[in-house]
Amino acid sequence: MSTPAETPKPEVRSRDILQRTESPLVRPKVNQFVLLLLFALTLFGGIGFVLRLFQSAPLIYLAMLLVAAVLTIPALVFLWYLDRREREPLWLLLTALLWGAVISLGLSVLMTSEMTLTQSIWNQTYLSPPPNPQGGLTVDLLYDLLQRVVPFLGGFLLTGAIAQEVIKGLGLLLLAWLMRSEFNGVRDGIIYGGLIGLGFNLTEAALHATDYFLQFGLPGAISQFITSFTLLGFTRHFLFTALTGAGLGLAVRTGDRWRQVIYALAGLFLAILANATNGVLGLVVVGLADLSLRSLPANTDMVQVSAGMAWVSNLIKDIVLLSPYMALLLIGIAQSDQWERHILQQELADENSSLITAAEYRQVGQEGALGVRSIPGLPKDLSNAIVDAQNKLAFRKYEVKSQGGNPETDAVVQAWRDRITYLRNSLNQ
Repeated sequence: MSTPAETPKPEVRSRDILQRTESPLVRPKVNQFVLLLLFALTLFGGIGFVLRLFQSAPLIYLAMLLVAAVLTIPALVFLWYLDRREREPLWLLLTALLWGAVISLGLSVLMTSEMTLTQSIWNQTYLSPPPNPQGGLTVDLLYDLLQRVVPFLGGFLLTGAIAQEVIKGLGLLLLAWLMRSEFNGVRDGIIYGGLIGLGFNLTEAALHATDYFLQFGLPGAISQFITSFTLLGFTRHFLFTALTGAGLGLAVRTGDRWRQVIYALAGLFLAILANATNGVLGLVVVGLADLSLRSLPANTDMVQVSAGMAWVSNLIKDIVLLSPYMALLLIGIAQSDQWERHILQQELADENSSLITAAEYRQVGQEGALGVRSIPGLPKDLSNAIVDAQNKLAFRKYEVKSQGGNPETDAVVQAWRDRITYLRNSLNQ
């Protein structure tokens, strides 16, 4: 008499496992509070964004937004590559991008007039005649520059850099609190912070480009895209908020409360400092460019000159002023890669061979800094799904241990094991 075939277990999906985590959102009161908070922030951010948008031309803005979106692609591809080892939920990545694009920018517009500071200086350059028609630098020109630039510096630092980075950082903090299981360390902090910064830069660049297009035509818009994407979007707000994310990611990796606070505040401080360095000294660079333009002969077409001047001045500014912050971010990326590979080796070492074979475990140790392992003989999609589940299993075990728990009694750990088993069995179905 034949034994009846075992009924296959239903698929264990990643999104179902996510619902088993201890997110505060499972508590009704927290859920309601978060929904109200997000509604209020979205409302006020949307109001600020719409008010700012209708100060210009909405249809032209949409065209500029499309150009900015294309210019944002290289940085998005880079972040997608960074996320190769443990894929974050796509909806969560889009949420981070939209937080920066709508909520952060809209609230910043309501809180600060920073977005008009640089424009005011440039407007005075283009709309007023040079005081020295014969060309050349004079003491009067330098004095004129100082009179117009210096009053903006303190205001930018207080209402620009601090307001922007705190609002963007609030989005990161909410994400790390509400989706703790998806915020595992420095790498995740850099990814989510970079996305929030890219979203902010995307809509801000389009707004600036629209304003300059209306005043100076295509050369003015080009100069603004050059300013925002001098190094393909890897500086400015991408860099600033990624630093905040790195600090927050370092914080979630430690169990000591005071160290968590120190790491998180250090990341935010670096972001504010980088933003202020870029903004305050950037205004000086703009002022020097202004001084150079105003020293040209009266018949010079300054609008045509401005695009080239914008690229050169911003390239120098980004390389010289922001290189220390970019170096810190690169160190964080390299360190997070070593940490992730260490966790994978440590936490997968004692798993059953039905979940990770000896050959697959050897691949974990051999995985390079720039690569990601795959399982030979399996279809690419299935291999990627199994590797992703193995990695998520390892990070979940580490998280449970760091909180003083027992992974063997954790429902989420078991759920990831069940998913790996389901994926392997799917080959025989």
